[in-house]
Amino acid sequence: MVSRGSQLIFVNGQVSRDVSGATVGVGDVLAQLTQSLRNLRAALVAVGADGQDVVQYRVSVVNYDESLLAPLLKAFADEFDGSPIIAAGAIIGVSALGRADYLVEVEAIATLA
Repeated sequence: MVSRGSQLIFVNGQVSRDVSGATVGVGDVLAQLTQSLRNLRAALVAVGADGQDVVQYRVSVVNYDESLLAPLLKAFADEFDGSPIIAAGAIIGVSALGRADYLVEVEAIATLA
């Protein structure tokens, strides 16, 4: 992608924590992805962006297997107003994240003209 005259926005390490800092969806990958995406959306909105401005996603999932792919993609579409993911991206299986109760972490790069 060529990004001339645009601002790049890097949103790093969105995990399944609510505003009080509690982990949401302990033991549930899809519940954690949903909360992580809500946190991502909030971070994007805070800088005047939204899901359509994202040019790259990276989702790390503990103990990922391919049976999770369709539900993960549906969770993205559900959180971002039914829009399919049009950005480049990767779902990466990992053995662990920063805390034992985290199963999902989402990162994104967005551009604003």
